[in-house]
Amino acid sequence: MQQSQSQSSKLLSDFYAISIISSTMLGVGLLTLPSSITNQTNNADGWIVLIMDGLLFIGIVLFLVWMVKYFTISCMFDFTQEVTGKLIGNIFNFAIVVYFTSVASFEVRAMAEMIHFYLLETMPIELIILSFILTGVYLITGGINSIGKVMALCFPVTVIILLILYLLSIGMVDLKNLQPVLADGFSPLLAAFTTVSVSFLGIETIVFLPKHMKNKNHLRKVSIIGFSIPLLLYIITYVLVVGALSVPEVKTTVWPTIEFVQTHEVKGIFFERLELFLLIVWLLQFFLTFVMYFFLAVSGFKKIFKNRSTTNIIFLVPVLFMSSLAPKTASDVSHFSTVLGWAFLVTFLVIPLFFSMLMKIKKVVFK
Repeated sequence: MQQSQSQSSKLLSDFYAISIISSTMLGVGLLTLPSSITNQTNNADGWIVLIMDGLLFIGIVLFLVWMVKYFTISCMFDFTQEVTGKLIGNIFNFAIVVYFTSVASFEVRAMAEMIHFYLLETMPIELIILSFILTGVYLITGGINSIGKVMALCFPVTVIILLILYLLSIGMVDLKNLQPVLADGFSPLLAAFTTVSVSFLGIETIVFLPKHMKNKNHLRKVSIIGFSIPLLLYIITYVLVVGALSVPEVKTTVWPTIEFVQTHEVKGIFFERLELFLLIVWLLQFFLTFVMYFFLAVSGFKKIFKNRSTTNIIFLVPVLFMSSLAPKTASDVSHFSTVLGWAFLVTFLVIPLFFSMLMKIKKVVFK
Protein backbone atom coordinates (compact mmCIF):
# COMPACT_ATOMS: atom_id res chain seq x y z
CA MET A 1 0.00 0.00 0.00
CA GLN A 2 2.81 2.38 0.93
CA GLN A 3 4.67 1.45 -2.26
CA SER A 4 1.54 2.25 -4.32
CA GLN A 5 1.18 5.64 -2.62
CA SER A 6 4.89 6.34 -3.20
CA GLN A 7 4.53 5.57 -6.92
CA SER A 8 1.40 7.74 -7.12
CA SER A 9 3.24 10.68 -5.54
CA LYS A 10 5.80 10.53 -8.34
CA LEU A 11 3.12 10.87 -11.03
CA LEU A 12 2.32 14.23 -12.59
CA SER A 13 -0.71 16.29 -11.59
CA ASP A 14 -2.73 18.08 -14.29
CA PHE A 15 -0.94 21.37 -13.58
CA TYR A 16 2.47 19.72 -13.85
CA ALA A 17 1.48 18.14 -17.18
CA ILE A 18 0.14 21.48 -18.52
CA SER A 19 3.35 23.19 -17.44
CA ILE A 20 5.46 20.56 -19.21
CA ILE A 21 3.59 20.92 -22.53
CA SER A 22 3.56 24.74 -22.41
CA SER A 23 7.15 25.12 -21.21
CA THR A 24 8.43 22.69 -23.84
CA MET A 25 6.69 24.75 -26.54
CA LEU A 26 7.95 28.10 -25.22
CA GLY A 27 11.55 27.81 -26.35
CA VAL A 28 13.21 29.84 -29.05
CA GLY A 29 9.93 30.38 -30.91
CA LEU A 30 8.52 33.34 -29.03
CA LEU A 31 11.71 35.40 -29.35
CA THR A 32 12.24 34.82 -33.08
CA LEU A 33 8.73 34.11 -34.38
CA PRO A 34 7.79 37.66 -35.48
CA SER A 35 10.95 37.88 -37.60
CA SER A 36 10.75 34.39 -39.12
CA ILE A 37 7.06 34.73 -40.09
CA THR A 38 7.45 38.27 -41.44
CA ASN A 39 10.38 37.22 -43.62
CA GLN A 40 8.16 34.53 -45.16
CA THR A 41 4.98 36.59 -45.62
CA ASN A 42 6.73 39.93 -46.36
CA ASN A 43 3.77 41.67 -44.71
CA ALA A 44 2.03 42.03 -41.35
CA ASP A 45 -0.40 39.12 -41.77
CA GLY A 46 1.56 36.78 -39.52
CA TRP A 47 -1.15 36.90 -36.85
CA ILE A 48 -3.53 35.32 -39.39
CA VAL A 49 -0.93 32.59 -40.05
CA LEU A 50 -0.73 31.90 -36.33
CA ILE A 51 -4.50 31.63 -35.96
CA MET A 52 -4.84 29.35 -39.02
CA ASP A 53 -1.93 27.12 -38.02
CA GLY A 54 -3.08 27.18 -34.41
CA LEU A 55 -6.47 25.76 -35.41
CA LEU A 56 -4.77 23.15 -37.58
CA PHE A 57 -2.44 22.11 -34.77
CA ILE A 58 -5.32 21.90 -32.31
CA GLY A 59 -6.67 19.31 -34.72
CA ILE A 60 -3.31 17.49 -34.54
CA VAL A 61 -3.41 17.68 -30.74
CA LEU A 62 -6.91 16.19 -30.69
CA PHE A 63 -5.80 13.42 -33.06
CA LEU A 64 -2.82 12.54 -30.84
CA VAL A 65 -5.09 12.49 -27.77
CA TRP A 66 -7.59 10.28 -29.60
CA MET A 67 -4.80 7.93 -30.65
CA VAL A 68 -3.50 7.67 -27.08
CA LYS A 69 -6.96 6.93 -25.67
CA TYR A 70 -8.22 4.64 -28.44
CA PHE A 71 -5.13 2.43 -28.44
CA THR A 72 -4.49 2.89 -24.68
CA ILE A 73 -0.96 4.15 -25.31
CA SER A 74 1.15 4.80 -22.24
CA CYS A 75 4.18 5.93 -24.24
CA MET A 76 4.93 6.24 -27.97
CA PHE A 77 8.08 4.15 -27.56
CA ASP A 78 5.88 1.22 -26.41
CA PHE A 79 3.30 1.77 -29.14
CA THR A 80 5.82 1.47 -31.99
CA GLN A 81 6.92 -1.94 -30.70
CA GLU A 82 3.33 -3.06 -30.20
CA VAL A 83 2.37 -2.21 -33.78
CA THR A 84 5.41 -3.43 -35.74
CA GLY A 85 7.27 -5.72 -33.37
CA LYS A 86 10.37 -5.12 -31.30
CA LEU A 87 12.97 -4.94 -34.11
CA ILE A 88 11.15 -2.61 -36.50
CA GLY A 89 9.64 -0.69 -33.59
CA ASN A 90 13.12 0.03 -32.25
CA ILE A 91 14.19 1.36 -35.66
CA PHE A 92 11.34 3.86 -35.48
CA ASN A 93 12.21 4.58 -31.85
CA PHE A 94 15.80 5.29 -32.84
CA ALA A 95 14.58 7.77 -35.47
CA ILE A 96 12.45 9.49 -32.82
CA VAL A 97 15.46 9.68 -30.48
CA VAL A 98 17.52 11.25 -33.28
CA TYR A 99 14.76 13.84 -33.68
CA PHE A 100 14.70 14.58 -29.93
CA THR A 101 18.48 14.88 -29.84
CA SER A 102 18.39 17.27 -32.80
CA VAL A 103 15.79 19.52 -31.16
CA ALA A 104 17.71 19.49 -27.87
CA SER A 105 20.95 20.50 -29.64
CA PHE A 106 19.09 23.23 -31.54
CA GLU A 107 17.58 24.66 -28.35
CA VAL A 108 20.88 24.72 -26.47
CA ARG A 109 22.63 26.34 -29.44
CA ALA A 110 19.92 28.99 -29.83
CA MET A 111 20.09 29.63 -26.09
CA ALA A 112 23.87 30.01 -26.28
CA GLU A 113 23.55 32.42 -29.23
CA MET A 114 21.19 34.64 -27.25
CA ILE A 115 23.43 34.62 -24.16
CA HIS A 116 26.52 35.31 -26.27
CA PHE A 117 24.83 38.23 -28.05
CA TYR A 118 23.19 39.96 -25.07
CA LEU A 119 24.96 38.87 -21.88
CA LEU A 120 28.38 37.21 -22.28
CA GLU A 121 29.95 38.51 -25.47
CA THR A 122 33.52 37.53 -24.55
CA MET A 123 32.74 34.00 -23.33
CA PRO A 124 33.31 31.22 -25.91
CA ILE A 125 30.02 29.81 -27.10
CA GLU A 126 31.37 26.27 -26.57
CA LEU A 127 31.71 26.93 -22.85
CA ILE A 128 28.17 28.31 -22.62
CA ILE A 129 26.77 25.23 -24.37
CA LEU A 130 28.73 22.78 -22.21
CA SER A 131 27.68 24.56 -19.01
CA PHE A 132 24.00 24.23 -19.83
CA ILE A 133 24.28 20.62 -20.99
CA LEU A 134 25.94 19.64 -17.70
CA THR A 135 23.36 21.61 -15.71
CA GLY A 136 20.64 19.76 -17.65
CA VAL A 137 22.22 16.43 -16.66
CA TYR A 138 21.71 17.31 -12.99
CA LEU A 139 17.98 17.99 -13.49
CA ILE A 140 17.39 14.94 -15.70
CA THR A 141 18.77 12.56 -13.08
CA GLY A 142 15.79 13.52 -10.90
CA GLY A 143 13.37 12.14 -13.50
CA ILE A 144 10.19 13.54 -15.02
CA ASN A 145 8.75 14.50 -11.62
CA SER A 146 11.68 16.81 -10.88
CA ILE A 147 11.44 18.34 -14.34
CA GLY A 148 7.69 18.85 -13.86
CA LYS A 149 8.22 20.58 -10.50
CA VAL A 150 10.73 23.04 -11.94
CA MET A 151 8.50 23.76 -14.93
CA ALA A 152 5.43 24.23 -12.73
CA LEU A 153 7.41 26.71 -10.64
CA CYS A 154 8.92 28.68 -13.55
CA PHE A 155 6.07 28.67 -16.07
CA PRO A 156 3.58 30.93 -14.18
CA VAL A 157 6.40 33.34 -13.31
CA THR A 158 7.43 33.47 -16.98
CA VAL A 159 3.88 34.24 -18.17
CA ILE A 160 3.31 36.91 -15.49
CA ILE A 161 6.60 38.70 -16.18
CA LEU A 162 6.04 38.51 -19.93
CA LEU A 163 2.55 40.02 -19.69
CA ILE A 164 3.76 42.79 -17.35
CA LEU A 165 6.54 43.69 -19.80
CA TYR A 166 4.01 43.75 -22.65
CA LEU A 167 1.66 46.02 -20.70
CA LEU A 168 4.49 48.45 -19.95
CA SER A 169 5.50 48.52 -23.63
CA ILE A 170 2.06 48.53 -25.24
CA GLY A 171 2.11 52.31 -25.70
CA MET A 172 4.61 51.92 -28.55
CA VAL A 173 2.22 49.84 -30.66
CA ASP A 174 0.76 51.47 -33.76
CA LEU A 175 -1.98 49.36 -35.34
CA LYS A 176 -1.31 51.04 -38.70
CA ASN A 177 1.81 48.87 -38.92
CA LEU A 178 -0.49 45.84 -39.10
CA GLN A 179 -2.41 47.15 -42.10
CA PRO A 180 -3.53 46.46 -44.77
CA VAL A 181 -4.87 43.00 -43.96
CA LEU A 182 -4.41 40.33 -46.67
CA ALA A 183 -2.93 42.87 -49.07
CA ASP A 184 -1.06 40.08 -50.90
CA GLY A 185 -3.75 37.41 -50.64
CA PHE A 186 -3.39 33.98 -49.03
CA SER A 187 -0.34 32.64 -50.88
CA PRO A 188 2.22 34.32 -48.54
CA LEU A 189 0.41 32.79 -45.57
CA LEU A 190 0.96 29.27 -46.91
CA ALA A 191 4.68 29.97 -47.34
CA ALA A 192 5.00 30.53 -43.58
CA PHE A 193 3.43 27.19 -42.59
CA THR A 194 6.61 25.25 -41.69
CA THR A 195 8.11 28.38 -40.12
CA VAL A 196 5.25 28.45 -37.62
CA SER A 197 5.34 24.69 -37.05
CA VAL A 198 8.79 25.04 -35.45
CA SER A 199 7.21 27.19 -32.74
CA PHE A 200 4.74 24.40 -31.98
CA LEU A 201 7.48 21.91 -31.19
CA GLY A 202 6.57 20.49 -27.81
CA ILE A 203 3.07 19.15 -28.46
CA GLU A 204 4.65 15.77 -29.22
CA THR A 205 5.11 15.35 -25.45
CA ILE A 206 1.39 14.44 -25.44
CA VAL A 207 2.18 10.89 -26.61
CA PHE A 208 4.86 10.40 -23.92
CA LEU A 209 3.10 11.87 -20.86
CA PRO A 210 0.27 9.36 -20.16
CA LYS A 211 2.51 6.85 -18.33
CA HIS A 212 3.62 9.67 -16.00
CA MET A 213 0.18 11.23 -15.32
CA LYS A 214 -1.96 10.69 -12.22
CA ASN A 215 -5.20 11.06 -14.17
CA LYS A 216 -4.85 9.88 -17.76
CA ASN A 217 -8.53 10.68 -18.42
CA HIS A 218 -7.66 14.39 -18.26
CA LEU A 219 -5.20 14.16 -21.16
CA ARG A 220 -7.49 16.03 -23.61
CA LYS A 221 -8.06 18.94 -21.22
CA VAL A 222 -4.38 19.08 -20.26
CA SER A 223 -3.26 18.99 -23.89
CA ILE A 224 -5.65 21.70 -25.11
CA ILE A 225 -4.78 24.05 -22.24
CA GLY A 226 -1.06 23.30 -22.53
CA PHE A 227 -1.13 24.10 -26.26
CA SER A 228 -3.49 27.10 -26.11
CA ILE A 229 -1.45 29.17 -23.64
CA PRO A 230 1.69 29.36 -25.86
CA LEU A 231 -0.48 29.88 -28.95
CA LEU A 232 -2.18 32.88 -27.33
CA LEU A 233 1.20 34.27 -26.24
CA TYR A 234 2.54 33.85 -29.80
CA ILE A 235 -0.37 35.82 -31.29
CA ILE A 236 -0.09 38.60 -28.69
CA THR A 237 3.68 38.78 -29.19
CA TYR A 238 3.42 39.01 -32.97
CA VAL A 239 0.80 41.77 -32.89
CA LEU A 240 2.72 43.85 -30.34
CA VAL A 241 6.18 43.40 -31.89
CA VAL A 242 5.17 44.10 -35.49
CA GLY A 243 2.79 46.84 -34.38
CA ALA A 244 5.60 48.61 -32.54
CA LEU A 245 8.62 47.98 -34.78
CA SER A 246 6.94 47.72 -38.25
CA VAL A 247 7.50 45.01 -40.87
CA PRO A 248 10.81 46.31 -42.39
CA GLU A 249 12.49 46.56 -38.97
CA VAL A 250 11.22 43.20 -37.74
CA LYS A 251 12.53 41.49 -40.89
CA THR A 252 16.08 42.66 -40.17
CA THR A 253 16.08 41.84 -36.44
CA VAL A 254 17.31 38.49 -35.13
CA TRP A 255 15.56 38.72 -31.73
CA PRO A 256 12.60 41.07 -32.38
CA THR A 257 10.75 40.35 -29.14
CA ILE A 258 13.78 41.37 -27.10
CA GLU A 259 14.22 44.48 -29.28
CA PHE A 260 10.56 45.37 -28.72
CA VAL A 261 10.95 45.32 -24.94
CA GLN A 262 14.40 46.90 -25.15
CA THR A 263 13.20 50.00 -27.02
CA HIS A 264 10.96 51.03 -24.14
CA GLU A 265 12.58 52.27 -20.95
CA VAL A 266 10.48 53.24 -17.96
CA LYS A 267 12.00 56.31 -16.34
CA GLY A 268 11.74 56.94 -12.64
CA ILE A 269 11.65 53.34 -11.44
CA PHE A 270 14.46 51.24 -10.05
CA PHE A 271 14.77 49.04 -13.14
CA GLU A 272 14.99 50.81 -16.47
CA ARG A 273 16.31 48.06 -18.75
CA LEU A 274 13.18 45.94 -18.93
CA GLU A 275 14.68 43.44 -21.39
CA LEU A 276 16.81 42.04 -18.56
CA PHE A 277 13.67 40.51 -17.05
CA LEU A 278 12.77 38.96 -20.38
CA LEU A 279 16.29 37.59 -20.85
CA ILE A 280 16.29 36.04 -17.39
CA VAL A 281 12.93 34.25 -17.67
CA TRP A 282 13.54 33.18 -21.24
CA LEU A 283 16.90 31.79 -20.33
CA LEU A 284 14.98 29.45 -18.03
CA GLN A 285 12.49 28.60 -20.79
CA PHE A 286 15.29 27.77 -23.23
CA PHE A 287 16.89 25.58 -20.60
CA LEU A 288 13.68 23.75 -19.65
CA THR A 289 12.78 23.08 -23.29
CA PHE A 290 16.26 21.66 -23.83
CA VAL A 291 16.00 19.53 -20.66
CA MET A 292 12.67 18.00 -21.71
CA TYR A 293 13.97 16.92 -25.11
CA PHE A 294 17.17 15.65 -23.50
CA PHE A 295 15.07 13.59 -21.09
CA LEU A 296 12.94 12.14 -23.91
CA ALA A 297 16.08 11.17 -25.85
CA VAL A 298 17.47 9.43 -22.75
CA SER A 299 14.14 7.62 -22.21
CA GLY A 300 14.12 6.48 -25.83
CA PHE A 301 17.59 4.96 -25.62
CA LYS A 302 16.64 3.29 -22.34
CA LYS A 303 13.66 1.67 -24.07
CA ILE A 304 15.70 0.54 -27.09
CA PHE A 305 18.80 -0.81 -25.34
CA LYS A 306 17.28 -1.76 -21.95
CA ASN A 307 20.15 -0.05 -20.13
CA ARG A 308 20.48 2.52 -17.35
CA SER A 309 19.63 6.19 -17.83
CA THR A 310 23.11 7.13 -16.58
CA THR A 311 24.73 5.26 -19.47
CA ASN A 312 22.54 7.04 -22.00
CA ILE A 313 23.21 10.44 -20.43
CA ILE A 314 26.98 9.87 -20.60
CA PHE A 315 26.63 8.92 -24.28
CA LEU A 316 24.36 11.84 -25.20
CA VAL A 317 26.38 14.64 -23.56
CA PRO A 318 29.17 14.65 -26.20
CA VAL A 319 26.63 13.98 -28.98
CA LEU A 320 24.59 17.03 -27.96
CA PHE A 321 27.71 19.15 -27.59
CA MET A 322 29.08 18.29 -31.04
CA SER A 323 25.73 18.50 -32.85
CA SER A 324 24.96 21.90 -31.28
CA LEU A 325 28.23 23.22 -32.73
CA ALA A 326 27.51 21.82 -36.23
CA PRO A 327 25.76 25.03 -37.46
CA LYS A 328 28.57 27.51 -38.10
CA THR A 329 26.53 30.72 -38.35
CA ALA A 330 23.20 32.18 -37.17
CA SER A 331 21.90 31.56 -40.69
CA ASP A 332 22.77 27.87 -40.36
CA VAL A 333 20.90 27.75 -37.03
CA SER A 334 17.84 29.28 -38.74
CA HIS A 335 18.05 26.73 -41.57
CA PHE A 336 18.33 23.96 -38.99
CA SER A 337 15.05 25.14 -37.42
CA THR A 338 13.30 24.87 -40.81
CA VAL A 339 14.52 21.29 -41.19
CA LEU A 340 13.23 20.51 -37.69
CA GLY A 341 9.84 21.93 -38.66
CA TRP A 342 9.52 19.35 -41.43
CA ALA A 343 10.95 16.58 -39.23
CA PHE A 344 8.37 17.42 -36.56
CA LEU A 345 5.48 17.09 -39.03
CA VAL A 346 6.78 13.76 -40.36
CA THR A 347 7.65 12.28 -36.96
CA PHE A 348 4.51 13.27 -35.07
CA LEU A 349 1.84 13.54 -37.74
CA VAL A 350 2.68 11.23 -40.66
CA ILE A 351 4.13 8.38 -38.57
CA PRO A 352 1.33 8.37 -35.93
CA LEU A 353 -1.26 8.38 -38.74
CA PHE A 354 0.51 5.45 -40.41
CA PHE A 355 0.81 3.53 -37.14
CA SER A 356 -2.84 4.16 -36.27
CA MET A 357 -3.91 2.71 -39.62
CA LEU A 358 -1.66 -0.33 -39.12
CA MET A 359 -3.02 -0.90 -35.62
CA LYS A 360 -6.61 -0.59 -36.87
CA ILE A 361 -5.92 -3.20 -39.56
CA LYS A 362 -4.16 -5.43 -37.04
CA LYS A 363 -7.16 -5.28 -34.69
CA VAL A 364 -9.59 -6.12 -37.50
CA VAL A 365 -7.53 -9.02 -38.87
CA PHE A 366 -6.62 -10.61 -35.52
CA LYS A 367 -9.73 -9.87 -33.47
